[in-house]
Amino acid sequence: MGTYSTSASCMMPSRIYVITSANTNRQIRNYRRYVNRRSNSMQRKTVSVESYIQSTTNVYHRHVLLQEIHSVVKEDSTLAKGDSGRRSSESHQAPNETFGGTITTPNPHLDAYVPGKYGILRDCSDVKKQHPDALNGVYSINPDTTIPFSVYCDMTTSGLAWTVIQKRRDGSVRFNRTSAEYTDGFGDLKTEFWLGDSFRDADGEQFSTEDDDRDDKLFDNCAKKYFGGWWYNACGGSCLNGLYTASNGRGIFWRDWRGEPIKVTEMKIRSLERVKDCVGLPKNKGGAYMVNPDDLHPFPAYCDTTTEDGNWLVIQRRRSGTVNFYRTWSDYARGFGDTEGEFWIGNNVLNRLTKSGNTMLRIDLEDPAGEKWYAIYRHFKVASEAEYFKLSIGNYSGNAGDNLRYHAGREFSTKDRDQDRHLLVNCAVKHTGAWWYNACHKSNLNGQYNITVNGQGIAWAGLKLPLTFTEMKIRQ
Repeated sequence: MGTYSTSASCMMPSRIYVITSANTNRQIRNYRRYVNRRSNSMQRKTVSVESYIQSTTNVYHRHVLLQEIHSVVKEDSTLAKGDSGRRSSESHQAPNETFGGTITTPNPHLDAYVPGKYGILRDCSDVKKQHPDALNGVYSINPDTTIPFSVYCDMTTSGLAWTVIQKRRDGSVRFNRTSAEYTDGFGDLKTEFWLGDSFRDADGEQFSTEDDDRDDKLFDNCAKKYFGGWWYNACGGSCLNGLYTASNGRGIFWRDWRGEPIKVTEMKIRSLERVKDCVGLPKNKGGAYMVNPDDLHPFPAYCDTTTEDGNWLVIQRRRSGTVNFYRTWSDYARGFGDTEGEFWIGNNVLNRLTKSGNTMLRIDLEDPAGEKWYAIYRHFKVASEAEYFKLSIGNYSGNAGDNLRYHAGREFSTKDRDQDRHLLVNCAVKHTGAWWYNACHKSNLNGQYNITVNGQGIAWAGLKLPLTFTEMKIRQ
């Protein structure tokens, strides 16, 4: 069903040293024994810390480990002959560069978690809000208010703040790794890395690694085949963690890429601002938000703040054909796509948004000649799944024609759930879409993109086909 240095602003470095991982605690104990065998100067011990960190492959633990070891060095240094309390105090500074293998002089922009002064910076968006002139680089964030950790923030792409979760650019880091390594993360935030996380489904697919085969390929391990962990289906589609610049088709690949071997990849995410609805947003604040109109579960949505005085929440968009709309009942129930690109918001969400019965629908269309058309329905309501997402609409206005009227009162149909009135065929299959079909259609906005044969494309009766743009949006 989504990345995130120096600036003129100043933040004090963090002084928090917290360890929760049993594995990391074991590393700390090992280091205590290691450093206690030395009786030389504090400077020599700091060099030992650097070499120890370089041997740690875990990105997340590397950050926390460095901070904890730094405090251990301070504690153990008081036991060394000739070390004074003053020297220990001078040497004990919160570390900042946590992935490069060295301890650098403090940089106030790398440890961003400062209780009481700036609050908790949950992601790179928070960093940008607090420091609008912040540049690309490594920052410390704390998304769940537990242990802060370092990430690379992209502060320039599309003028937004993104947390980078993966980067490939020179092949310096091996990505053919185990499940545990992908969970914890690995690499160097300044060059190549995987940030790490617990494995989550990506559009229904589970994450597979060389030692944990979760793909749909019956007699093969896709992670071994492509030399990298990924959300594989039956191996095809994409893999950005494959062998770097492999020429045998088993490296980094993206199905629609038709150029030279991919040499640079960057996966990034950003959080969305939460709002109750799209009402009242300034005209310059249109875009993606997390919306929660009824205090249940928030969902991503796009707010159109410019069309006809704004306040519109977009529920569907077609403009390029990059997203497959010939999908199942469950896909349409939960929604799919990208709210800033092509998507269907989901029928369950539509029921939540329209159950009050006081919702207006606007449909914007564009034909191949670039002519623009629109239809407005003063009443728009989608019933619950128990009623098969039945459509209700009110009075029409606009210049596109009243072509949703033919579908009023009809249940939603998909290729695997035939609920139309046609006696012989499943209209969703015949027209390769999903819609409130009657005995098929006068509108078919979820049909296949850029297709005109046999009524299978995006259609609105009376308009030139194929329609190149559609956008459905609602407001109270």
